[in-house]
Amino acid sequence: LLFQSKGRSAWRAVPFLFAMQLIASGQDDALAEKSRTAGGLMAEHKYNEAIPIYQELVKAIPGNPGLLLDLGLAQAMAGQAAQAIPQFEAVLKLQPKSVPALTSLGECRLELNQPKMAIDPLQRLLTLEPANRDARSISALRLS
Repeated sequence: LLFQSKGRSAWRAVPFLFAMQLIASGQDDALAEKSRTAGGLMAEHKYNEAIPIYQELVKAIPGNPGLLLDLGLAQAMAGQAAQAIPQFEAVLKLQPKSVPALTSLGECRLELNQPKMAIDPLQRLLTLEPANRDARSISALRLS
């Protein structure tokens, strides 16, 4: 699913459900409950309220790409593109083919008026999904 952010589209693939499953599959019940709470806040578009919960979850379960992605998405959707970028980059170190992370990283770079830095993730996205209309239209930003 796509969401609109200041006129641009980016992935909102409800990844918090993925993170919830990871936590619930053997982690502490309190962490699973926090993940559910943060996911509910995301669904209600209360991104600023979800951020500290995801930060706590990322601290409790470091290196979890689902939680890192969720934190980055919450930050990006809350208008904190600069803070979201490290999360998306961390996800891509763990999962180089993460379509939501590539899309969101490119979107954040564009939002911060960094079109040259948006080219790499968007080109990688096009390699993975050649028919992706969003990446194709954004990749027109290619500078000479």
